[in-house]
Amino acid sequence: RRTTMKSLFLLFLLFSSVYSVPKGRCPSDSNQMHPIPVPKGGLPFCSMFSSTSCCSASDAEAIGATVDGLMSKDCNSCYSMVRDWKCAECHPNASKFFTGSALCAHCSTLQLCEDYCFALYEVCKDIPFGISDPETAFYINEVSAEEFCEPKISTEPNCFAGTIPTTMDDNCKCPDHKCHEDLVDPRDEL
Repeated sequence: RRTTMKSLFLLFLLFSSVYSVPKGRCPSDSNQMHPIPVPKGGLPFCSMFSSTSCCSASDAEAIGATVDGLMSKDCNSCYSMVRDWKCAECHPNASKFFTGSALCAHCSTLQLCEDYCFALYEVCKDIPFGISDPETAFYINEVSAEEFCEPKISTEPNCFAGTIPTTMDDNCKCPDHKCHEDLVDPRDEL
């Protein structure tokens, strides 16, 4: 009788661990293994993760500084795609975006879904990146869309697909790739 109860208990534990809803997991380089509740007031950046996140407030601030250093907010469509891409590290299940698939068995960078990556390329081509340092500014279309996306894509569900804007940032386009030469390094203004 005791053996039967013990067996049933072990069976219950096995069944519940196999069929329970998995908790979110953060990337291996995150400060936490599982998503944490977001402090009252939310995150200063990456606010789309207002209840739980793999990022702390300081992580989100650092992501915001990175995005602001890469892209002008005036380029709203491209800026929002880059913001969503970088903020995906805060997603409560962000680890799945690093796990890979047949295309990327051991990914070390956040993987994008194919449609999202090619849309990002299309929306952001001819727009200068790296605006915080005009000497190192670059354009994503210095390479082809395939070269840009190939190392960044994986298949669903192991990829991030953010919102694809319906408008282009034509006011930000710089087809001759020389617009960054007119940018002022903010450090020079100090």
